[in-house]
Amino acid sequence: MYSRIDALKKERNKKIEEVLSQIQAEAFAVVREAARRFTENAELEVTATDNDRQLVLRRDGVKIEGDRAIFSNTWTAAGTKITWNMVHYDVQLIGGSVLHQGKIAEMATGEGKTLVATLPIYLNALPGAGVHVVTVNDYLAKRDAEWNGPIFEFLGLTVDCIDKHQPNTEERRNAYK
Repeated sequence: MYSRIDALKKERNKKIEEVLSQIQAEAFAVVREAARRFTENAELEVTATDNDRQLVLRRDGVKIEGDRAIFSNTWTAAGTKITWNMVHYDVQLIGGSVLHQGKIAEMATGEGKTLVATLPIYLNALPGAGVHVVTVNDYLAKRDAEWNGPIFEFLGLTVDCIDKHQPNTEERRNAYK
């Protein structure tokens, strides 16, 4: 019985990976375009979704006016107001592809590792099973969730960081979802 379940999971995962490989370029383009729009505009106005209406209760940089959600390109990350000003370079797109393949992409300080990670995170979140980013540094985990989170949230994803919540709390359990 368990071997059958394992075989079905492998088959499902293979099919998901095939689809993700087919849409990778488009998914990366969506993230790059969102980053470009946040860089070039102080505010982005879109039709509000239920997620947007919930988002406004949890973080700054988003407001609802009627049926419109207005996303600011300025928000708080790691206790500091930041204004988004990054767009993926081609080499970062390559780095994102390498990470999606499960490989390691070595990058020097300042080459945009945080930005590169947005690409495979978004792509692998599309099937709806959730993506968990692991780092050895809890400060960077919190900072990057706050730094990149608004881009993902603009694209309809939810973002959280388990290190922001006390152990054995409902909030922390929800962060794993």
